[in-house]
Amino acid sequence: MKKINLLLLLTLICCTAYSTTASDNLFLKTKEKYANIVTLEADFTQGNYYAIYDAANTSFGKIYIENDSFVMEYNEPEYYFFKLEGDQLTVYSEEHNTASVYVKTDEYDGLFSNFLEVLSMEYSFIERERNYFIYSITHSNEEIVDFKIHINWRTEQLEKVIYEDNMDNQVVIIIENQVFDKPLSKQIKEFTIPKGTPTLTE
Repeated sequence: MKKINLLLLLTLICCTAYSTTASDNLFLKTKEKYANIVTLEADFTQGNYYAIYDAANTSFGKIYIENDSFVMEYNEPEYYFFKLEGDQLTVYSEEHNTASVYVKTDEYDGLFSNFLEVLSMEYSFIERERNYFIYSITHSNEEIVDFKIHINWRTEQLEKVIYEDNMDNQVVIIIENQVFDKPLSKQIKEFTIPKGTPTLTE
């Protein structure tokens, strides 16, 4: 009986060690993969849940990355975009005919990030679910209480980002059809504020 228990214990230790090693390797390989890209274009679906209203909505759009420039273009149900380029963040809403331009400061530092930056944060492996390894991310924003990402172990791609804030609001972003290091279908420089749009500069 003692031999059987010892064998089970050794098996459990070995499996745990393998799982930890595999999850670390996948995370680091994925991080390296994205760190070396020149361009990335992908489709995304974003779900937002607003706890205070017990309401949810879903948006669809595209992600464009070229070197250090990053754009999230929302096409449905309304058009707007976020463009992060250097020390400047531009936000434009077609429906509201408004725009905002933020210059990076300590106050707005949390705004200046794209979804790939989660691969540079501290992480811990949670579980494996079908094709995904799921990780918990330690985020510097104290308002975010739960932050998870899903990495596809087959493709070594970041395919889902989920976070919840301290007001129980939740955001889920699913990233699909990722194309690496090909000419973008829409250039970063095309994302500009239309002339005449009321613009807030901070």
